[in-house]
Amino acid sequence: MMNMVSVIIPVFNADHYLREALESVLAQKGVNDIFLTADSNGNPKDSKIKIIDESLYCWLNMDLDWRYERKFAIEHMSLSEAENIILSNSMFFSEVYYKRQVNNIYLDSIYMDAYYTNVEGLGHRKKYRVRWYGDLFSKIERPILEVKVKQGIVGSKYKYKLHEFELDRLFQTKMLEQVFSKSNLPENVKFELSSVDPTLINSYSRKYYMSANEKYRVTIDTSLEYFAVQRGFNNIVSSSSQRGIVIEIKYSVENDEHVDRITQLFPFRLSRSSKYVQGISMSTGLNY
Repeated sequence: MMNMVSVIIPVFNADHYLREALESVLAQKGVNDIFLTADSNGNPKDSKIKIIDESLYCWLNMDLDWRYERKFAIEHMSLSEAENIILSNSMFFSEVYYKRQVNNIYLDSIYMDAYYTNVEGLGHRKKYRVRWYGDLFSKIERPILEVKVKQGIVGSKYKYKLHEFELDRLFQTKMLEQVFSKSNLPENVKFELSSVDPTLINSYSRKYYMSANEKYRVTIDTSLEYFAVQRGFNNIVSSSSQRGIVIEIKYSVENDEHVDRITQLFPFRLSRSSKYVQGISMSTGLNY
């Protein structure tokens, strides 16, 4: 008769590797129970997994809507030229929604974990940002907290509505702490936010396009601006600008088989770096 064992996994600041570790243990024979000594409200599907405390819930949720996001950074092309390439594609793209200004406040740990895990290309990583549309410096009535998670080359995200706030050039990072405390966020999310601070603000103009079969969405981002943010008090005066445009293709995992019909007609190359990495590097001088 096989001896059954229980596995204890201590988890502290290691959520990037949690899902991979769980899958590895579950694949072994003779495992009776898995105990996570972490801070988490997760709801794991496998009955063997027992959560002792609370944290890292996102890697335990197996029902996320995973999708691909392929980015192309283009320096020497106009918006009209890029649009012509998209609209003449064999997947018959057409413009949808309306052009709008996208704004984000990115948050990171004191050790810049989100930045370095992206630069190093780690398979499991997580990023926090506050997003809204419209004017950058204004009263923001419908901000959203997005927790973006990445597993290999696919990603997904959680969204939470935030309490309204006003952003001006005299930006104090403690203001976001007040926004989070007033918002109806799960306790585990508040716990995670307590270990990150604003590090970057960015803003860009975005246009949207959808394929005729509605399985592929393309966005074109122009006029990208980045504002470095220090912990504490800020007087935001100048910004760093990224030349060119950024094109992104987004689609669900099951539609990956035919994406080459789109990308093989693109006269530009894939870019691995995110806007967050680009912005931090440009505004702070960090190299990747």
